[in-house]
Amino acid sequence: VYTFLEMTSLGLLDGCSFILNALHVVKAAPLPFDGSLNQDKAQEFVDKGLESVAFREYSSDYPHKPYTVGFAADGTPSFYINTEDNTEIHVGDPCFGKVISGLDTVKRLEKSPT
Repeated sequence: VYTFLEMTSLGLLDGCSFILNALHVVKAAPLPFDGSLNQDKAQEFVDKGLESVAFREYSSDYPHKPYTVGFAADGTPSFYINTEDNTEIHVGDPCFGKVISGLDTVKRLEKSPT
């Protein structure tokens, strides 16, 4: 949770892209949607020491149910919102939050073309 809050408070997620990934998650990645270079956006994470998730803590007490939020398995600062129960698929991935408002936005992203 701390890493995500740090990325948010420093504005690192501002301007990042959301993509539909494998039809069961909406993923946010440090890829700018404004046409600028993704290396520049990725460098912002490096400059702040947040280019990876240092401690990928996983607990079966926090399953990947619909609208929960988890970090990508590769340890990058990418995160995703589960749009269905992905508990069996994402074993080992940290699940650290849940979307409690704005579900209409998540559903709209999910229906957007990739």
